[in-house]
Amino acid sequence: MILAVRYRKYLSTLLLVLFSLYYVNITFFPHSHIVGNLVITHSHFYRGGVTTASHPGHTHSDSALITIQQLSLFLTVAAAVVFFQFALKVSRNHYYAVLATLRGNHSQEPIIQLRAPPAILFA
Repeated sequence: MILAVRYRKYLSTLLLVLFSLYYVNITFFPHSHIVGNLVITHSHFYRGGVTTASHPGHTHSDSALITIQQLSLFLTVAAAVVFFQFALKVSRNHYYAVLATLRGNHSQEPIIQLRAPPAILFA
């Protein structure tokens, strides 16, 4: 049991460091590459200067840039799907909580409902 707690602590520290490095990467190293008529913007650590405004002093192959673009699209769509599933689950839980509150046992309050029409019984 203690071993699992220790691994959880190390894993949480590792994930915090990984997130911090990712945040620094996307904050301080964004740049653009022009390929034909496309401008592909991404970020990663790189050594070297900047040739012009936001254009790095390095290049990527066309296939590498297309791979970067496809991965960015995939991650963006995946993040949006996870966000909307979470939002749907939260809103659904809220809806059911409101329904449960409204359908609660309110024996002190009169219930105003429509009633069936009177029936005539023949003996």
